[in-house]
Amino acid sequence: MNSETVFKDLYNYIDSYELVYSISKTYKTKIKESIELIKSHIDILDQEKTIENFNPKTSPKVIEECLNYLNLVIIENKPNEQLNQFCKDYCFLTSNWNNNVLKNEIFHHKIQTILRIINKELTFNDHIRILKHLNKRVNNQLAWRPPSFELSQHYYNLLKE
Repeated sequence: MNSETVFKDLYNYIDSYELVYSISKTYKTKIKESIELIKSHIDILDQEKTIENFNPKTSPKVIEECLNYLNLVIIENKPNEQLNQFCKDYCFLTSNWNNNVLKNEIFHHKIQTILRIINKELTFNDHIRILKHLNKRVNNQLAWRPPSFELSQHYYNLLKE
C-alpha cells in the first residue's frame, strides 16, 4: 500500500458526503490535523532527516484523540464499508508512523483494537470492554430526562386532580 494513495483516500473520505453521518465536524478537523502531522513527519523521514521540535508527550495527543474517537465511532454506529475502509487506512498510516516515529505500545494496542473490531476478530476481553461501554451509554440515556418532562408531569398531575 502506497502512502500517497492512502493520503489521497483519507482526504477524499474526509471531504465526502458520507462523512457527515459518521464523524462529527470537530473530529473532522482533528483528523485532518493528525493526518497533516503524520504527513509532515513522513516527508521529513523520506528525506532521511531527523524530526525536530517533536515532544512525544504533547505532539501525538491529537492522533491519540482521533484513535479514541474512531474506536467509539465504530463501536456505536452501524458499520458501513466507507467508514471501515477509512479506519483501516487511518490505522495503516498511524501504525507506520508509530513504528517509525513514536514507538509507543499504547498506540499500537489502540490501532490493533480498531482493526480487530473492523475485521470482526474480537477477543473475549474486547467484547467485555465494548459491552461495558454500551451498557454505560444506555444507562446514561435512560437516566436522562429533560426538564420539560418534569414540567409536563407537574401539569399532568394538576389536570388529574
